[in-house]
Amino acid sequence: MNQQPNSWISLSKRTPEIQDKVQDVFIKFADKSLFQESSDLYDDLEWGFIAQADLYRGLIESTRLQRCLTREEIESIAPSGPSPQIDHGIHEPDYDDTTIVDLVPNDVDGKSLSWFVAHPPNPEIGIKASDILDERILDLYVTHVNETGETYFPQLESQLRAYYELIANQ
Repeated sequence: MNQQPNSWISLSKRTPEIQDKVQDVFIKFADKSLFQESSDLYDDLEWGFIAQADLYRGLIESTRLQRCLTREEIESIAPSGPSPQIDHGIHEPDYDDTTIVDLVPNDVDGKSLSWFVAHPPNPEIGIKASDILDERILDLYVTHVNETGETYFPQLESQLRAYYELIANQ
């Protein structure tokens, strides 16, 4: 159970969520011949002695069960604190699991995607390289917008300008 308040907490000092929930339970389930308003229900069932979180949980449970729960019923459904007999385990010393890998230099001379777009060995490779390059630029643009909120992205702007000029010249 959460920490219990030492004294009475009036309904007017509770959070708006609790006040709304008490009003809701009053309207739906309270006996109107016994209680004139929600504060009467709150006072009679001694909900002022219940901790905030436990009371809210109890009001939700009242709605689920479609009846007004008493202070004792709400306190009985509240979760208990951690058991003093919990075994926290043992502390293991830190272990350095750093692995050192010697990288062998790659003797292959790589070419960039833009090189394959500019000098394709065959048309199919040029088209594929252009598609991959456009996709990567668009991914970079989306990442740029998500991280900064700015919609201007120089690489994409130059790519779009080049496409515009290409289409305009045809």
